[in-house]
Amino acid sequence: MARNLYALLVGVDDYDPQSNVKPLRGCVNDIRAMESYLRGRIQSDQFVLHLQVLINEEATRSRIIDGFQQHLSQADSEDVALFYYAGHGAQASAPEVFWAGESDRLLETLVCYDSRTPEHWDLADKELAKLIAMLDQKHPHIVIVLDCCHSGSGTREGEAPTVATRRAERDKRPRPLDSFILSRQEIELQSENLHPPATRSLELVPAAFHVSEGRAIVLSACRDHEEAKEYDGAELPRGVFSYFLIESLQKANGSLTYRDLFKRTYALVRSRVSAQSPQLEATQLEDLEQPFLGGAIAPTPSYFTASYDRHHGWVIDGGAIHGLPVVGEEKVKLALFPFDTPALMLRQLEAAIATAEVTKTLPQLSQIQLINGTEPASQGETFKAIITQIPLPPLTVNLSALPMDARELIAQAIATASPSGQSSLYLRILAAGQSQSNGDLGVIQLDGAYQVLRCGEAQAPAVYQSLYRALNPREVVQKLEHMARWMTVATLASPAHSRIQGAVQMAIFEGESPQETAIELQNTQLRLPYQQDPQTQQWTPPTFRIKLKNVSDQTLFCALFDLSERYKVQSVLSGNGLVRLEPGQEAWLAEGRSLKGSIPADLLRQGVYEYHDTLKLLACTAEFDATLMNQPELGQSLSSATRSIGGSNGTLNRLMQRVITRDIGWDDEPEQQYDDWIANQMTFTFVYPQ
Repeated sequence: MARNLYALLVGVDDYDPQSNVKPLRGCVNDIRAMESYLRGRIQSDQFVLHLQVLINEEATRSRIIDGFQQHLSQADSEDVALFYYAGHGAQASAPEVFWAGESDRLLETLVCYDSRTPEHWDLADKELAKLIAMLDQKHPHIVIVLDCCHSGSGTREGEAPTVATRRAERDKRPRPLDSFILSRQEIELQSENLHPPATRSLELVPAAFHVSEGRAIVLSACRDHEEAKEYDGAELPRGVFSYFLIESLQKANGSLTYRDLFKRTYALVRSRVSAQSPQLEATQLEDLEQPFLGGAIAPTPSYFTASYDRHHGWVIDGGAIHGLPVVGEEKVKLALFPFDTPALMLRQLEAAIATAEVTKTLPQLSQIQLINGTEPASQGETFKAIITQIPLPPLTVNLSALPMDARELIAQAIATASPSGQSSLYLRILAAGQSQSNGDLGVIQLDGAYQVLRCGEAQAPAVYQSLYRALNPREVVQKLEHMARWMTVATLASPAHSRIQGAVQMAIFEGESPQETAIELQNTQLRLPYQQDPQTQQWTPPTFRIKLKNVSDQTLFCALFDLSERYKVQSVLSGNGLVRLEPGQEAWLAEGRSLKGSIPADLLRQGVYEYHDTLKLLACTAEFDATLMNQPELGQSLSSATRSIGGSNGTLNRLMQRVITRDIGWDDEPEQQYDDWIANQMTFTFVYPQ
């Protein structure tokens, strides 16, 4: 018998005019993207989707509560209940009965469309907890996703461009107890037990929104002192957290576990914006090993099907919900094979009868155009299609904080930055029609020089200012391109329809204990503190070891890259940077020797006590050159050796070469074979005691 998935999706960009709540731009887009994903990827033979979507003026406090009580409450013990909110988060004055457990005497809240109008209120965390507890009475699989925030300093006017944030002003109105959906007994019970169980959180850092009642899994956009950001790095304004969460889901073949989904999303968000750290919580930690939405997401086949559609012409049965990027200047390229071609032959590109490129990406399909080969004999034919090249879109640069003369100089430098004197292949200037508070990268003037910035930074932290400082437009573009290469590597995701999704398991072990007694770290965010030597009393950097296991039926070649806060990309392993794993084989990297996670000494001297590193795993069915993506710290030149390619001319080698040089030619040099590959990542935070 089919199970049910009840989903309540709420997105608010435009609030009631009486509320004086500033509008947002990406919340409705986030909800529409999630709606498309659910409609297109649910296993329709095993799950029935029941969807309720509340947008803008529909998302009143009463309708959201009703959505829980009437819609989600239908979920039974075998069903799934999903609540997804994108909009403003805030804080509100807490009635005195809650003060004992709220040191700041504030509630955390979701801002509904009509929340700030007379006699209407936000949806408080304690009310959301009750609604979840109500759902839990029937014991469905409950998932809560919150792309909002409730604290932080906000955006300062007149400074560098920063992204819009999902934070509304605090509601200072005294709130009567009878405005809550809690009974007096429930209010008294919550006031006595305001702290969630010790098992609730995976980290000793607070999320922006706590839900402690009822068995649920909660994914939220940021910590309680951070802000959930919006940006225009995507084609449409989006929330950074929702964008990378949904992108991670789209590019997964089937359901990721919550732990793996979060690890990917966390690393991608941290690589793209500063000062935003998504959080994952569960009342039962074992729930994090379950597949997203209880396994409701259908696995994708190992290839696309190309066929003729009377409305769209020649198409493939894959679109945005399957992870295909929206078409820009660079196109997704495909190889077409006769439909009866065996799976193993799909790797031999010389057997392809034609090549094609995607001309338009729609939600569930994409239009294609033949670029080499013979036109199909009839519109009734179908073909197997595999992706041979994915686009690497340029990052957007916001110049709005510069005076007009400086803006023109930087724009001219970007327009002539490529070796041929053409426009930079890494960068594009944020279009005039887009919000001038957004972009991937930005430039400001500070102390008589330029400073390059990442999304969301008002200015570089003092310890990094020399690293980000540039004296002339040419140096500005060099630093921007260096950052763009790093960000491209950090966000590199497995290709859609990879046949080896989940083929490599990466386990992280803390310390230097013998291999047979090592304890695997289970946290989704790895915060590794310095340890004090009992004899010398000196603080020593944390150490950890990594073990890989090939759980597929193919031989795989694996590489690991360290991406530092200083925009360095370095292959972790010596030689060609590869570990070969046969089916079922596992191996300790560096023969089990410990890797050290330290904060650079010069940063420690300047008072930096937390340092982030991302480890990026690439695994491929063919041997590749892992050194191709190496680059030094920001400000150092890329060596000529890094720019030369050798070895196999396969798919992954060519992709890595394009990351560094953006060389998108080679049309006359066919690949020897199609390499199937995947990417995964884990972010570490190394902490020095203060």
